Amino acid sequence: MAAGVPVVAPMVGGIKDFLIDNETGFVCISGNPKNITSVLRRALTDLTTRLHVVAEARALVLKKYDWQSISGQMKSIFDTICASS
Repeated sequence: MAAGVPVVAPMVGGIKDFLIDNETGFVCISGNPKNITSVLRRALTDLTTRLHVVAEARALVLKKYDWQSISGQMKSIFDTICASS
């Protein structure tokens, strides 16, 4: 997402936290080759949706997952753990 590559993935695990179909990526059904093929074809051929998805996904990454923000959150967690020890 940060590299401007559209994500095609099933809604499993932590992916549900950031992947919104046709907004931040393309959702496919795990274990369903016909569906995966269809979703990949759409991601490759629907330029308007692909450009929208890439822009929204990149904005999400920059807003919520930049290293400065994540490192600050991790520091806060470690500071709390160390203070309670």
